[in-house]
Amino acid sequence: MNSKIIIVKLTPNDTGETGSHQVGVYILKKYVESRFFPPLDERKKNPREKIPFYDENGKKWELTYIHYNNKFFKGTRDEYRLTPFNHFAEKNYLKAGDEVHFYKDDNSKYRIKIIKK
Repeated sequence: MNSKIIIVKLTPNDTGETGSHQVGVYILKKYVESRFFPPLDERKKNPREKIPFYDENGKKWELTYIHYNNKFFKGTRDEYRLTPFNHFAEKNYLKAGDEVHFYKDDNSKYRIKIIKK
C-alpha cells in the first residue's frame, strides 16, 4: 500500500444516516494540500473531477471530488468532498464510526478500503 493514505472516520452525514439528500465525505484541507487528489480549476465555481476508486474486490466506484468554493462567489461554503457516497455506504453497510481508507496503489490507481468499527 502506498504511504500516502487518507483515513476518514465516517460521520452520520457521510453514511446517509441523517437523511440528507446527497451524501459526501468531507476531505480535510491537509489532504488537499498533499496533492493526493487531482488539481481543480479554482477559478470556477464548485470545480469537480470524477475519480474512479476500486475496492478490495476490484469493483469500480466513481466518486466526484469537488471543492464547494461558493464562498469566493458570494456564498458561504468552502469545503472539499467526495460525492455521491450514499451508494457505496449502502452497499457496504457503512455506519458512523467506520473508517474508509483512500490510497493509490503502485500503479497510481485510486483505491478504497473499509475498516469496520
